[in-house]
Amino acid sequence: MIDLGGLPGSSLSEAEGINDAGQVVGFSVVDDVTYATEWSGGSVINLGGLPGSMDSGGSAINDAGRVVGVSDESVVPEPSTWAMMLPGFAGLGLAGYRRAKAGRATFARKVA
Repeated sequence: MIDLGGLPGSSLSEAEGINDAGQVVGFSVVDDVTYATEWSGGSVINLGGLPGSMDSGGSAINDAGRVVGVSDESVVPEPSTWAMMLPGFAGLGLAGYRRAKAGRATFARKVA
């Protein structure tokens, strides 16, 4: 087996696929985060993942150089998601408050 190395600071790297041009894809682990990696022409390339993903890995590469692999989603919402959710939660709270207040309302009766 040939040691291809990995991304700078990697503790583990593994090849998963190779094409006819000798380009190799797989993954490298740096600080407990897994990155999709390509080894091509003597260079080690971080392929990254989807925005917000924590882990990614390359599985195969075709002769045109297109890579297929996986990218896991992060479980932490983006700030823009929180910005949209907070007014929604506030609106639900207000609606619940108004409904509860209306249920306890008393009406005066006209006495003749």
